[in-house]
Amino acid sequence: MLMPLMSTDIRARYGVLVIDDHPLFRKGIISIIEECEHFEVIGAAGDGKDGLTCMRQKNPDLIMLDISMPGHNGVELLKMMKAERPGTPILVLTVHDEVIYAVRALKAGARGYILKGESGEEILSGMSSIMRGELYLSHQIKHRIIFQAIEALDAGQDFLLQKLTRREREVFDLLGDGLNSADIADWLKLSAKTVDTHRLHIREKLLCKNAAEVAEFAAQWKLYSEQEVTPDTKNITPALTC
Repeated sequence: MLMPLMSTDIRARYGVLVIDDHPLFRKGIISIIEECEHFEVIGAAGDGKDGLTCMRQKNPDLIMLDISMPGHNGVELLKMMKAERPGTPILVLTVHDEVIYAVRALKAGARGYILKGESGEEILSGMSSIMRGELYLSHQIKHRIIFQAIEALDAGQDFLLQKLTRREREVFDLLGDGLNSADIADWLKLSAKTVDTHRLHIREKLLCKNAAEVAEFAAQWKLYSEQEVTPDTKNITPALTC
């Protein structure tokens, strides 16, 4: 079940532009999108040039872009689109499951990165999340980023945790100890509302989908940093909430 868009949204359906050089995949994505009441496909293109033209003519609310089309540098195309339409979110759909591709796309301005092997429900969930102003990554990519951060701890490259403020890091560490919001509020002498706000910011900065993933990340980090063991990625099952 998809999370609904915010009730304050004015548009009944958001216009989507699909840019992908594979006709069958393009057709499949369009079919998936048209099944969702929140979205409608207002344009489709098979290459970057046509994609730019269509973007300028149709003014979409969301762009779905394949960054590995023949003859085009997908990341450069993404940058061009963001330069012309900085307020239009772009969701990358790709076969590339390496973290480096996701990082490059996000740095270029993408708001989401989803692998083409994901289910239709996962793709729609990503689209809805992006239209709510959130960042969205495929589970596989997200977990690789997290565990690369964990494995980089000894080298001092904990780049995800570096984004946290001092107070957020305190909350994160206490989550790793298994404390809930009420316990953390009592320990840090904060209100429960303030703790919940910190937890929300932590979730966003660590690219986690929900509170359960944050707690799981915190517990794994605690285990690795204090006992110097390698985190067991095979046994981590993310909580799926759409």
